[in-house]
Amino acid sequence: MVNNTFINILSIILGSKKKSIEVLEILFRLENKRIISKEISLFFIKIITIILSYYPDKLHIIKKIIKIVENDKNGIVLKILKNVEISKFELLDDKIIDVIIFKTFNYIEKSLEVDNELILSLIYEILNNTSKIKSNNDLLKANIYLLYLKNSSKILEESISENMNYLIYSRTVSTCNSSTKLINQFLDN
Repeated sequence: MVNNTFINILSIILGSKKKSIEVLEILFRLENKRIISKEISLFFIKIITIILSYYPDKLHIIKKIIKIVENDKNGIVLKILKNVEISKFELLDDKIIDVIIFKTFNYIEKSLEVDNELILSLIYEILNNTSKIKSNNDLLKANIYLLYLKNSSKILEESISENMNYLIYSRTVSTCNSSTKLINQFLDN
C-alpha cells in the first residue's frame, strides 16, 4: 500500500491525489519486482518531489522515465544503481544535489527525444566513468559527473542537429573514457 504522507505531499505539488497515487504505485511496483530497494524508492520520491515542485508540468516525463526503468530488460538499471551511493549524496551540499538532479533530468528529457532505450545506457556510461575516478573526494566526483553530463549533452545536441543520432552512444563513451583516463593520470601525478 502506498504511504499517505507521500500521497499528501505529492498531491499538494501536483494538485491531484490521483496523479500522486499513480506515481507512487509505479514506484511500489518497482519495489515489488525487486528492481529497486526501499531506499532507492525513497530516493526517487525525493527527486520526483524536488523536480515536480519546480516543474509540475513535467509529470509525463517522470512517468515515462519510470516506465523505462520498469521495462528495462537488459539489467542496465541494476548496473546504474551499483554506481550510485545514496549515502554520498547526504555529504554533498543541497545546492550541488539540486544541480545534479536538474541537470540529469534535463539531459534525460533531451535524450528521450531521440531514443527511449538509449538513455539508460548513456546514464550508465556517465556514472560508470565517474565511479572510475581515483579520488575519495565526493565533491570532485560530483563535479566530474556534471562535466560528463555537460559534454554528453553537447554530443547529444550536435548529433541531433547533424542528424547522426546513431553516434550519440559511441561519442559519449569515447569522451567519458578518454576524460576519465586523463583525470586519473592527473590525479596520479
